[in-house]
Amino acid sequence: MRKLLKKVALAVLCLLPLSSVMALPRVTEPVFARGDKTMSLLLGYGDGFTQKLAFDFSAIDGWFAGRGSMGIGASVGNCIGKHWNRLSLELTASLHYQLVDKLDTYVSAGAGGGYKWYDHLYGSDKGFFSWSTNAGVRWYFSSSWALNVEAGYTMGSYILAGVTWRF
Repeated sequence: MRKLLKKVALAVLCLLPLSSVMALPRVTEPVFARGDKTMSLLLGYGDGFTQKLAFDFSAIDGWFAGRGSMGIGASVGNCIGKHWNRLSLELTASLHYQLVDKLDTYVSAGAGGGYKWYDHLYGSDKGFFSWSTNAGVRWYFSSSWALNVEAGYTMGSYILAGVTWRF
């Protein structure tokens, strides 16, 4: 899965500079412009059942012929396994690219820490280093709400889906 994500991220990064040459439709309204803030609630499955709450702030925009931006943020997630529970907190960075109106595509990475506790018969509690890498898509069906899907490794899940609120 990690090799696939690396290949997808590399392909996206290689294709971004071509946007100034390719005949992409004109973007009338940027979906992640400087100063925009988003809050996402996502559910997923991988190592266990995952819930993730993520905040993203658009710090820089105007990259890649006006279609790209960079976000910084944080996320907190909980992954529940059969005999354990894992809570993670990460700082994140994201690179966004808008192909068409109302569609935000992005890659992101995060790092932080967490705590994992077990049922008393299955292991001892411990802290751990937490990391994530993923590629995602948000489709804005209104000016402030979007459906969101992420694939990669995030807080114990390989695929997550949910909603995003832009404010």
